[in-house]
Amino acid sequence: MTNANKVKVDLQDAKCTRMAKLLDGLIAKGSVSKDTVFSAGFIKKEASKVLLLPGPSWYGQVLFNSTFKIPKGQIAAASPLKFQGDAKNYTGNVGGGLWFVSSHSKNLKASADLVTWMTTSNEYQATAGTYPAYKEAAVAWLAGQKKTGYFAQDVSPVFQEAAELIWPGWSATQYSQEAIYSSTVVPALNSGKTLTDTLGTWQTAITDKAKSLGYTVN
Repeated sequence: MTNANKVKVDLQDAKCTRMAKLLDGLIAKGSVSKDTVFSAGFIKKEASKVLLLPGPSWYGQVLFNSTFKIPKGQIAAASPLKFQGDAKNYTGNVGGGLWFVSSHSKNLKASADLVTWMTTSNEYQATAGTYPAYKEAAVAWLAGQKKTGYFAQDVSPVFQEAAELIWPGWSATQYSQEAIYSSTVVPALNSGKTLTDTLGTWQTAITDKAKSLGYTVN
């Protein structure tokens, strides 16, 4: 995302192709699943075998605890990974939400107060499904996670580190990258193609979707 109306789609960038090649090798060996973590097949057959899963803060309680039914004390969190030679590691922004108040509202002040409370209140955010963006609320949220006793060790230091490492080129779009991946890449992998083979088709699918929603694509 380069601004509100422009996105850059370049899956032939070296940072994309190196990741595709890495995953292709792991997929070929059966170490990485071809499926999405939310599919019924993955949950039934592979969820209990997960050793490492990069993902957002809500994966802990929502995915591992509620969906995968992994018992407490078996998972924790580690610092974001990076390729050898990279100066810095980054994280993404997956989940959470954006709050809007319509300019047509007859109660602008009350609406703004509600949104402010929902996004900054310790009382509300401490029990949120994902790591709060507001730092004070985030501290309360982490304390709540520790209190559950679900994680094998305190995840606070890792989550606080990762929160400061969100890639600056990341931004919300009107389309779902996950949906495009599921409809474009997953079928290709299941038909025997590699991720590298699919980059061109995947790029076209992203570009077409973005353009259909009015984005200028570079």
